[in-house]
Amino acid sequence: MTEPWMIIYKINMFNFKSYEGNKSLGPFHHKFSAIIGPNGSGKSNLIDSLIFVFGKKASWMWLKKLKELIHNSSEVGTCVEAWVEVVFKKAIDLDNDNFKLLDEEISIKRTINQNNISTYFLNGNKDTMEGIKQILLKNKIDLEKNRFMILQGEV
Repeated sequence: MTEPWMIIYKINMFNFKSYEGNKSLGPFHHKFSAIIGPNGSGKSNLIDSLIFVFGKKASWMWLKKLKELIHNSSEVGTCVEAWVEVVFKKAIDLDNDNFKLLDEEISIKRTINQNNISTYFLNGNKDTMEGIKQILLKNKIDLEKNRFMILQGEV
């Protein structure tokens, strides 16, 4: 048995980009490592949701302001806010490529409103991006080295 490690278990979104209302993706495979799919399947929205929740600026997503991430459509109009939550779970590798999910979970959420004010939450409690970075670093997820996510064109 190996030391427990963190996996992205699921991603929850609300009024984020083209997703109106609540959307949940996952649970993901414990060895989730790539996002593939045909054009128009939502790959860019998923990547942008991760970029957003991990504290990157609008320019990382080719935006002028983060509030551009809030859903806006002719059917619904402009929504008041958007948010993304990433839920991590601890996993343990067993033999024969099997694994076990542990009860330990970390939830990171970031909101954005029409005033372009962004707020972070750790396990449902308001926090700072610095506090979230420290918790993730304790769990061997280093957001500072920019190797937690390698985008297309960076390979």
